[in-house]
Amino acid sequence: MTQAYTRSEAATITETRKIAAKVAADLLQLNAFYNLPSIQLIERLAEEAAKLQSDGYLGKLQYGFKRAGAVLLMLEYVPGPGGRTDDAPGQVPYVNLVGATWFSFLTHSPKWWLLTDRERATYEATLPIQRTFGDAPTIASGIYYGNAKSYSTEHASMTRTIVGSKP
Repeated sequence: MTQAYTRSEAATITETRKIAAKVAADLLQLNAFYNLPSIQLIERLAEEAAKLQSDGYLGKLQYGFKRAGAVLLMLEYVPGPGGRTDDAPGQVPYVNLVGATWFSFLTHSPKWWLLTDRERATYEATLPIQRTFGDAPTIASGIYYGNAKSYSTEHASMTRTIVGSKP
């Protein structure tokens, strides 16, 4: 008896949830330091990231804190193909965030813009986060804090970069 197997290059929701769990671990470290974002929001952000990445609609995610319009600390996540290094999450730097506010910003992939307005609206209604339009955060006199990491499965990855501005 012969068995044939086919290999799919698309990431499954299980794979992207594994990656999103590492994003959530980074956000939990922010929660431990700054009490934001809330645990409930972290759970919803992780599921949003997993679903968008699995379906090929994720361009980039940015989470962080800003004061007077300038980013103080931002974790940026960019999806990619699988097979890269699978790092452990964490090592988020502690920054003085007195007077700062939390933000979350998402961009979509080119595949997203191939959908009709109706298809996008229908899809968005299934997501755990209902987003509104806004401007991307601005990095003034940006410095790179380092700690680039890659969270990876066989068919998907997410690269994390930590950036910020001089307080």
